Order: sequence, then C-alpha cells, then structure tokens
Amino acid sequence: MSAKDFEVRVGFSHFPPWQTSKGKNWTGGLDKLILDKLVVELEKKYDIHLTIIPKKCPLKRCLRELQMGALDLKTGLLKQKNREEYLAFIEPPYQSHTNKVIYYDPARMNDIKHISDLYGYRIGVARGATIFPEFDQDKRIQKTPTNGTSSGLRLVCAERLDAFIGTELVMDYILSKKENCTHLRKTSLIYKSQTAGYFAISKLSPLVEVLPQLNSAMDQLVKSGEIDRLVETFKRK
Repeated sequence: MSAKDFEVRVGFSHFPPWQTSKGKNWTGGLDKLILDKLVVELEKKYDIHLTIIPKKCPLKRCLRELQMGALDLKTGLLKQKNREEYLAFIEPPYQSHTNKVIYYDPARMNDIKHISDLYGYRIGVARGATIFPEFDQDKRIQKTPTNGTSSGLRLVCAERLDAFIGTELVMDYILSKKENCTHLRKTSLIYKSQTAGYFAISKLSPLVEVLPQLNSAMDQLVKSGEIDRLVETFKRK
C-alpha cells in the first residue's frame, strides 16, 4: 500500500435513519451516504484512497474499540470531553443540529404554531426523552410517556393520543414504513436542537496523519450543501 491508501475499519450500529443494517451488514442510512461522499472527495481532491471495512457493534463497544485502536472511524458521535481523550473529531460536524417536531392527526387537532396551542391535547413523548426546555418545563402540557418513538406514533395512528413529539428524521423514517399512518401531519412548530453530530477517528489510527485533509473534505461537503441535500431525502414530504 502507498502512504495515501488506507484500510478504514468503521464501527456502525443499527440506528435508523442514520445507520441501517441487516444482520452484520451495513446496508445504508444517512451516515453511509455521507461517508461515501467523503471517500470520493478525498480521492478527487487529495488522491487519498480509503477502503471501508464496516464492523457492527453497539455504541459502547465501538467506543472501546476506538479507544484501543481496533477501529479507525465512527460516525454519528456527540463531542464529549472524555471522548476527546482518545478521538479526533472531524471538523466541522456533519450535522449542526437536529429538528424536534410534532406529528398530529389533523382530524383531532389543528396545526401547532405556538407551544400554548398544545394545551388541552394529549401529547406523546418517548419515556425519559428531553425535547426542548419550553416544552419539557411547561406543566400545562399533558405529556404521555411512551415506550419509544415507534410506539408513540402507533398510538397517534390508533387515535389514543392526539400528537407525538420527537426527532424529525427518526419519525419520518418510522412513518415511511407505516402505511396506515399517511394521514398524520407535521406541525409548523419546529425546534432546532443544537446537538452536533460528528465523524471521529481513533487517535491510534493511521488516519490521524490525514486529519487536515479529512477536515477539509468534510468542510467542502457541508459548505456545498451536499449534506443538506442528503438530509432532505430522508424527510417525509
């Protein structure tokens, strides 16, 4: 191998729509599409060639293997101080925020434009989830905990809840698989959660030597709008 050829062991989990899998195979998702674009950008701009070797692992195991150098790269990570001890985060983040939205049954309630429009309705929220302070702290909103997003949306479809609030891309993905929920609508009220998502490499990986080029390639994908265009393809129209 030349100095600019790298075999890259990439940890992934089943975390749709960012990472989807079948068995041990990484079958798709937003992160895979962005990684594919990053590989092309590095080849085109810097003559750096990455051969991707996916490895499925739960998040905690993926992080442990990154720490030991048994993995080179992981997508979809939050930047945290303890992780920065053994990870180099590729800058900028590929997602600067995530949208929190509400899906509702238009036969049961009107569009929501202000938080106060939720008063008097039963709003589902995944058990233990934090949405945004104005929603979380308003005791006038009747919040009903559910066993996850899929369960909450199913209750709205069955008319047992009026609406459900959660992460936009996750709900769009779930609803794309539910043929009996096509009548649900997304409210005008959208909250941008400033939770950035990153690609990161192990500090023990040979990829550290091309971190500046990785940063530059990611910056190009973000500034060109390429990543935003990919995100839009995962949103429910």
